[in-house]
Amino acid sequence: MRAALRGEVKPHAFSWLIWFILTIIAASAQYAEGGGAGVIPTVIGAFTCLILCYIGFRQGTRNITKADQYALAAAFLTLPLWYFTSDPFWSVVLIVVIDAIGFFPTFRKSWAKPDEERALAYFLFAISTIISIFALAQWTATTLLFPVYMCLINFTMWAYLLARRRMLRP
Repeated sequence: MRAALRGEVKPHAFSWLIWFILTIIAASAQYAEGGGAGVIPTVIGAFTCLILCYIGFRQGTRNITKADQYALAAAFLTLPLWYFTSDPFWSVVLIVVIDAIGFFPTFRKSWAKPDEERALAYFLFAISTIISIFALAQWTATTLLFPVYMCLINFTMWAYLLARRRMLRP
C-alpha cells in the first residue's frame, strides 16, 4: 500500500474493486459458517482491497482495455448469481470464479509492466492466508475454499511476476 501511495506500483483499480466486493462476501459466508476469529484476516484483506481500489482509481494504471472492461462486467454480472444462491458453499464457489476473473486485468497489465506490482506483497499475502486458515474456528468446505484459493492465486501471481521480470531482464 505504501508503494502504491508513493506511485512506485500502479494497482489496477478494476481488479481491486472486484476483490473488495468478493472478499466482503467471502467474509460474510465464513462468518455464517462459524469461521470465528479466522474471519478477521479476510475482513482486513477486504478493506485493504478497498484502499488499493481507491489508490488505483486515483493514481493507478490508465491502460484500461476492452478486455479489462469485459472482466469487470463479467464479475458484476455474476454477482446476481451469488445473491440468488442460498447455500454459503455455492456462494463461495461463485466468489472464487469471479475472483479469478478479477485477476485478469492485473495479470494482463503485469505482463507488460511486471515492475508495477510488488511480488513480495503477493507472497506475504499467501503466507498470511495460510496462517489465517489455522485461525478458523471450523474447517468446512465453505470456510476453507476461499483462503485456500487465495493462497494458491497469490503464490501464482508471485511466481508469475518473478518469471516475467526474469524474462524481461537482459
